[in-house]
Amino acid sequence: MGEIADAELAALETQQGATDEDDYSDSSDEEYRPIPRYSPRPHDAEGSSSAAPPQSDPALAAILERMRQDQARQAESTATAIAQLQTRQDQFQQQQQDYQRQQQQLQRDQFEF
Repeated sequence: MGEIADAELAALETQQGATDEDDYSDSSDEEYRPIPRYSPRPHDAEGSSSAAPPQSDPALAAILERMRQDQARQAESTATAIAQLQTRQDQFQQQQQDYQRQQQQLQRDQFEF
């Protein structure tokens, strides 16, 4: 071990009164018994996909419904804004075409004189 780790271990041993590595364990290998498996409890089924869906919380259902409505309003607002933008672009393009026709007509008129 490094010097720092040795110093920390010595301080820990002094603090706990431990002098042997075995003092850190509260049991021997012969006393080892695996942790028993417990039978499933009702709440364990919540994590299982094969279980019936849990009852919905009315408050959660209301929150989800409000979120859905907000999302629908945002989608409608976005669609409206896009339609307005498209209309403005179409109007601008029409103005540009009209201007070009006027410029062409003006050049023809100047050529004839």
